[in-house]
Amino acid sequence: MHRIFLLLIVTLTASANAEVFNHLSGVGTDQKMDALRFSLTQRWNPGYLRDARLSPKYLPVDWESRVAVPHPPANSSDRTQAELDYLEALTPQRSGKLSEIQAEVLVKMFKLGSYTYGSLTTNADYPVTRQLILAAYRECGIATFYMKKKFDRIRPSVLRKDLTNAVQVPSHPAYPSGHATGAYMIAFLLQELEPALSSAYLKDAERIAKNREIAGLHYPSDTEAGRLLARQLTDLLLANPDFKQLLRKAQSEWR
Repeated sequence: MHRIFLLLIVTLTASANAEVFNHLSGVGTDQKMDALRFSLTQRWNPGYLRDARLSPKYLPVDWESRVAVPHPPANSSDRTQAELDYLEALTPQRSGKLSEIQAEVLVKMFKLGSYTYGSLTTNADYPVTRQLILAAYRECGIATFYMKKKFDRIRPSVLRKDLTNAVQVPSHPAYPSGHATGAYMIAFLLQELEPALSSAYLKDAERIAKNREIAGLHYPSDTEAGRLLARQLTDLLLANPDFKQLLRKAQSEWR
């Protein structure tokens, strides 16, 4: 039943997000399956664990209590099983997306508008923009890996053995999607720098995040959690006077 439902979704929608599955229960039905976590099935990269323990510079000291993403659905829930069916249904799209997916393994290759993360953080003509993006992405990494450690969500292909991956599975938990969080945060900052292209930046962030679903690495709910987290983190950064001053200086480079 879920497979037919998901195939219809893939046919009728150009892109899906977690809201498509919200009518399905997230409650687990198999205690043993629901006990599976990333840390029980795969090994953390020590560097990412270290990032989860770093202290942010611009986020408030109580940032953990000021952001919220919903708890991911249980492994055996109808919602997770439907998401897994959806990911399997996406696999035919890989052939046309493979080079993009492979390039985007590296954050520096994230492309939003006419820029890449690499170009934004190395362009000598935009020194303050470089500082802004690097500072924001550091805060983003700390928060994202903190959340990944908190939820410890198992990767889709570990839960569904016949789901292949287009690239190597990252050595950290699935939820929230780091690619989604990072891409949307960059998009939100670019909106502040170049408001006229706001829609284009969001569209590219969505594409980067969706590519990770096509690759079999992230459930749609990982993507949605990343988008929600990025919006909240960006708003907290924009409320910081020092970061706001940095943004104003960066904006002067775009006029």
